[in-house]
Amino acid sequence: MRGGVVRTSRVLSRVLWSVVWLGWVGSAQAGVFNTARTLKPTASSLAVATEVGIVQEGGSEVSLSPDVNLFYGVGVVRGVDFQLRAGFPLAGQWNGPCLGGDVEVGLLSDGRVRPAVSLTVGGHVVGWQYGGLDGTLMVSKVLGRMEPYVALDTDVDVVGGAGVAKVMMVGGVDVHLARRAEMLVEVGRRTSRVSGDVGGYVSVGFNFYLAASGY
Repeated sequence: MRGGVVRTSRVLSRVLWSVVWLGWVGSAQAGVFNTARTLKPTASSLAVATEVGIVQEGGSEVSLSPDVNLFYGVGVVRGVDFQLRAGFPLAGQWNGPCLGGDVEVGLLSDGRVRPAVSLTVGGHVVGWQYGGLDGTLMVSKVLGRMEPYVALDTDVDVVGGAGVAKVMMVGGVDVHLARRAEMLVEVGRRTSRVSGDVGGYVSVGFNFYLAASGY
C-alpha cells in the first residue's frame, strides 16, 4: 500500500513539474485555483489570488498582464459545489472584470492510493463585451499537507458571433497551512495558439474556509 502512495506521488510530481516548465514558456481568465475535492454541503470558502498572464506575441515579444482574482465557493450537496469568480486586471486597457460561475461534480473521491477526480462546467462574461462556456477535468491527490493537482481547462468564447476555443493545461499545489487556511500556487499553459500568440499564467494566493470544515 505504501508503495502505491509513493508511485502516485512520483507520477503527480512529474506531471506537475512538466506543466510548471511549460507555463513559463507562455493571459488567463481567473484560472482554476482549486482541487478536485468538492466542498461539504453548507461549507463555504473565499480565496484571493494574484495572477500574472504571460503572452508571447508572434513567437518573440513577451508581455505581462497582472490581475487580482476572487473565488467564492459553497457546498451544495455531497459531491457537488458551486463557485463564483471574478478577475480584475491591474494594468493595460480596462475592459471591465471577468465574471463567472460554475458547478463542480466529484467523479472520484480521494482515497489511500487513488486520487480525487472532478468535472466542472460553467460560464463567464468578460467586461460585458462577450461571454463563453467553461469546462475543466481535474485530478488531485492529498499527500500529507500537500495536494498537487493537474487539470485540462477549456474555454469557448463567443466573440463577434464566432466561437473561439482555448485549451489550457494547468498544474498547481495546494499547501494546507491550517484547518481553515491554504496557500495555492498554480501555473497554466495554453496548448494551442490564439491569434498567433501563445500564452500562460502564474498565480499565487490563499484560500480560507468560512463555514463548516471545508472538504
